[in-house]
Amino acid sequence: STKLSPRTMCFFGVISATLVMTALVAFKENALAVWIGVGGFGFYIGPLWASLWAYMGEYVEMSGTAGTVITIGSGLGSIIAPTVVGQMMDKMGPDVLLYQQLICCFGLILID
Repeated sequence: STKLSPRTMCFFGVISATLVMTALVAFKENALAVWIGVGGFGFYIGPLWASLWAYMGEYVEMSGTAGTVITIGSGLGSIIAPTVVGQMMDKMGPDVLLYQQLICCFGLILID
């Protein structure tokens, strides 16, 4: 964005995603609310990857090695998280995914 800093974009993206996820948890029994909530959550989470890269670039010299390490870490998280959440869903039911995402959103707010 040319008008907002990467930090501002990350902050508003995480806050908005948290609000949408909170509404999604509150209205999880309503099919229309789930569809709208999932779309809204994706809309606000989508730009975070690029915003986080730009934000990191302000504090870390983004060399090829740094980019590789960050990408590998992200890939490992993309492999491990679904496995862990899947195991939890087997034991506790599908609602655990909503609560896990909500907890992650609140964690990101605390970090930011």
